[in-house]
Amino acid sequence: MRPCKSLFSRTVLLFTGVMLASILVLVIVFWALFMRPLAEARVNHVSQHIFSIQQVLHTMNKDEKADYFQGIQNQGVLILMTSDIDSPGSLASWPYQRIVSQGIRQKLGDSQLPIRFDFHYLENNQSNIIWIKVDINNDAYWIGYPLIASNKPLQKMFYVQLIAILFLTIFSSFIISRSIKKPLSQLVYAANELRQEKIPRLIDESGPEELKTMAITFNKMARDLKKSSDQRNLMLAGISHDLRTPLARIRLAIEILEGQIEKPLQTLLVEDVETMDAILGQFLAFADSGDNERPVQVDLNTIIQRVVDRYIQDGTAIQLKLKTLPDSSFKVIAIQRVLMNLINNAIEYGGDTITVSSEFDKGQIVLSVIDNGDGIANADLLEVKKPFWRASMSRSNPQGAGLGLSIVDKIAQWHGAKFKLLSHAEGGLHARIIFSVINP
Repeated sequence: MRPCKSLFSRTVLLFTGVMLASILVLVIVFWALFMRPLAEARVNHVSQHIFSIQQVLHTMNKDEKADYFQGIQNQGVLILMTSDIDSPGSLASWPYQRIVSQGIRQKLGDSQLPIRFDFHYLENNQSNIIWIKVDINNDAYWIGYPLIASNKPLQKMFYVQLIAILFLTIFSSFIISRSIKKPLSQLVYAANELRQEKIPRLIDESGPEELKTMAITFNKMARDLKKSSDQRNLMLAGISHDLRTPLARIRLAIEILEGQIEKPLQTLLVEDVETMDAILGQFLAFADSGDNERPVQVDLNTIIQRVVDRYIQDGTAIQLKLKTLPDSSFKVIAIQRVLMNLINNAIEYGGDTITVSSEFDKGQIVLSVIDNGDGIANADLLEVKKPFWRASMSRSNPQGAGLGLSIVDKIAQWHGAKFKLLSHAEGGLHARIIFSVINP
């Protein structure tokens, strides 16, 4: 059997144990203060009545006995059955019945006196009857003594209380565990975001004092992380912006000096400037918060076609496999940047075959960019999406800033999408972004 691991099951177990202990005490008190005195009173009453009947019947003949029994039965005091009829009721099975039967035998001085019970605890329309077999002048009779059913409502109420207590125990356990589980679930979700190197969302600062203090402390940490991230992005954006102006002047100077310096050297200088400008562009893109562009309803295939056409015009061979898609909410410029980063990555490291595809699967839009290059080691598939991280294998780029795939992942998060890198079955890398359809 599996141990109770969830908060709810442990709370229910604890409350149930406490309630069962309370019920046990209640039963003991109920028995000692009510049921046992009631049983002793029944013993005295029934014993005296039976003893009196025995004394009276010993002095009567058969006809007088018949008239006497008929009169008592008409009054509803006793019920008479001859002994040749099947034994009524059943033997004592409850503690209350055992005490009553033992007490009556002791009072009447017959330890073997047949006593049976015909009890109906939960049926108010039937009487509880104690049956006692007596021998009078060699005639055997079953004498039934109806008991006043005054204790039936109390017994019924007792069972209802037990059920109500168990129900309230489970219900209160559910409420308590839910009030604790909700903030803990929020904390777990936020911690997973932090583990994925995302800025965690704030959690509710409510509930018990301990959970409230935990939430306040966690939210303070989340705000500090966001502040640090914003400062880093601001610094990257500022440096990138400030460096672009002197780079433009260097590029202009190189063009002015054309013919005065060797052509190979000039080409290398231009390439270095373009590389630096591309790195600065990555810094600016990474520092972008995404707040400057509003999403619009558009067909993703339209964006894909527009970006891929530019590459095809420049002579890049790209295979398009586009399937019909529903319109959804996209930041067009951001999605264009995603496609350009993935295609540039495939061009740089992916061999000579690049495939861009789209499909609508199980209510989700899937964008894929596949190449047939050397791929990325499986151990690096998750790490390569981290900022400033470069794969250790053949796809590493000593001239890049290591932000291309980080930017893709960041833009995917803006759209609530999942960005995955997979090793393609035929070799190469399969970049896959899964979007949920968002309608206005």
